[in-house]
Amino acid sequence: MASIASAQTVITDFFDMEGGTNGQIVSPALAASTTIGTNGVWTTGTSSTSQLKVSTAKVRPPRGDIRIGSTTLPNGPSTKSWVKKVTTSGPEYVDYVLKTPRPLKVSVGMFMYWSSAGDSWKGDWWDYYDLFTLTGTGGINYLVLSVQTLGGLDGTPLSFNIHTDPSPCNSGVELFQGGVDKWYWVTMLYDYSGTTQNALMEIYDATTWVRLGAKSCALPSVGSASEGLWRISIGQFDSHGNPPHNSDFYMDDLMVDVTGSFPILPKPGATAPPPAAPTGLHIGP
Repeated sequence: MASIASAQTVITDFFDMEGGTNGQIVSPALAASTTIGTNGVWTTGTSSTSQLKVSTAKVRPPRGDIRIGSTTLPNGPSTKSWVKKVTTSGPEYVDYVLKTPRPLKVSVGMFMYWSSAGDSWKGDWWDYYDLFTLTGTGGINYLVLSVQTLGGLDGTPLSFNIHTDPSPCNSGVELFQGGVDKWYWVTMLYDYSGTTQNALMEIYDATTWVRLGAKSCALPSVGSASEGLWRISIGQFDSHGNPPHNSDFYMDDLMVDVTGSFPILPKPGATAPPPAAPTGLHIGP
């Protein structure tokens, strides 16, 4: 049994994003149709999700089997993902709202892909976008993946940042600088279970599974109040008023674990390639 479990990713909630048809707007009902797990319910976080849609253009299979409780979900073909077009129309996202009593320690992970189509993320200097957000019970604590167009119109790398608010990291702390047209795995931990509250983020290359960046930030104390995790927001969370930016990012296979195991890393199945050898490693005959 141990050998079987070792080939599975054990979590509490999984969203395969396989529902709907190409171009369909992502609604709470559509999101719910892709959900395996019972720890939350989907709601519309904003008045409109007209630019958050189902897509068949870029997809990413889970990598291996998923286990939720006693149920194993075999790793099947991936035919759909969600895509968000980033413009100045304001935030557009859907929320997975966790049930009460809200958990104090929650781990999440998701495949993400920034496309070179359209503007290819060559925006003005220091435009930044909040694209994957966790919010505490009182709406006080935020843990956000922010992406900044550091290089401006010359197309130099995007900056991937952890952003917590309010805290010492409320201006964002860079994990690494990456590029477009490749899949990344983003995993985050919201932890309010101990005497010190923490937010963690790690980002991996989804081909080699090399860890590209990792950072932690403190979450502020709210006195004696319990600051369990309220919601997981998928889509564009910001309303920073950045200049027009015709760019797309894709999301697939959202994984949630309300027991707080971290980091969530999709385990490879029998047909998944192992990570590449580290650069410069000498392998003898």
